[in-house]
Amino acid sequence: MSLLFCNEDSWKKVGSDIVDSILEKEAPIDLLPWRDSQITCWRRQLPFYDDMFLLSLVCDDWKDQTRVCFLEHAGGARLRLNGDSAPIHQANAEASLRLDEANVVDYLSFFCFFVRGDAGPFYVLERKDDPLLPADFWSATKEGRGEGPTPDALYRPPRLHRSDEATSSFLLSTLIFYGNALFAADMKVFFRGNIEMINDDPLIEKLPVACNFPLKVVPTVH
Repeated sequence: MSLLFCNEDSWKKVGSDIVDSILEKEAPIDLLPWRDSQITCWRRQLPFYDDMFLLSLVCDDWKDQTRVCFLEHAGGARLRLNGDSAPIHQANAEASLRLDEANVVDYLSFFCFFVRGDAGPFYVLERKDDPLLPADFWSATKEGRGEGPTPDALYRPPRLHRSDEATSSFLLSTLIFYGNALFAADMKVFFRGNIEMINDDPLIEKLPVACNFPLKVVPTVH
């Protein structure tokens, strides 16, 4: 299940009245004239929150794959997901975060996508048919030279090893696509929502494709 691809059954397109309400409360965002753009908003409930939804706003006028996202409380309050960890930690403190073995991979993917490093998201490779990945990602090789392993040859799905009541955490291993590199990582996900990367092993560096899904709309300079 992809938390981020909007055309799945778990996502519902909201009406124009909801979009207008969002823009009235949140605009201007990133200094753009939002009302002049054709914005589509999608909403889905998240499996690890009982009372929190994910909103994803997209627009044909924005750069490819740019999205503006919020966590929306059932009561209507919203937290902008801007690449920092603070909004997620705030949501975890205010909402009913409920992690278990069935949803912890979803939470890891969510957290690593929305908490950014300098090169963008730490993208968890959950599935090989992920529509958000670059079209030539799976067949790419280091520097595009056709030498060495491909992501397709190295792929393995995220794995939950165990939950540990003593440390209040889950231990998982997964492949991460970050910037233009692929690496294997061991991750500790704490019951309260914090995440710690306890080991990482670079597998392919200098891929000719990069992982970049902007969370901010940058105005085009003419």
